[in-house]
Amino acid sequence: MTDRAEQPAVSAEVLPGLPLRTSADTDGDVSRVLSKLERGGLDLRILRTIANSPNCFRPFILMSDALNNRAVLPARCRELAILWLAARDRVGYEWEEHISMSSNAGVTEEERDALAGSRDPVESMDSLSDADRVVLRAVKDLADSGRMDVATWNSLSELWGVAGALDVLFVFCWWGKFVPAAIRAIGLEPSAPVW
Repeated sequence: MTDRAEQPAVSAEVLPGLPLRTSADTDGDVSRVLSKLERGGLDLRILRTIANSPNCFRPFILMSDALNNRAVLPARCRELAILWLAARDRVGYEWEEHISMSSNAGVTEEERDALAGSRDPVESMDSLSDADRVVLRAVKDLADSGRMDVATWNSLSELWGVAGALDVLFVFCWWGKFVPAAIRAIGLEPSAPVW
């Protein structure tokens, strides 16, 4: 795995006519939000690309922020789910962007390595808490069948209420479906293999 500093250089455009925007070449709310992200080192390539659509940029930022910073679901559980989904579907860009986020949330390098090679992390990882296991079981069920088992839903609801159970569903929908589709369509995947 590579960290952000080791990532290969990215061209000014990922698709013809789709530049990676900055606060200097955008206006209004897009410029203001990009400026804040740039100061914080969070001006991710996907955000700089989506900034080309001012009407979609803010809702994209709001959803990502809601799941990253305002959800009931603990950050560690969220990051385990995102990493496993990225590894399962071989979304290298997503994996690379979440290495430092997962580390900050308490996911170890050994756990990331295990997630990278596991088709069933619940069965193959001894370091997981009961909460980690129920979240990973939920996202695996969703990835495999498109449905969440009622017992798993009930377990999530017991841990974090309906809001937390919905957080797990939205993490799956966001980082397991929508964001990977955007990454692939735009062409943000790293040129060198991550795995």
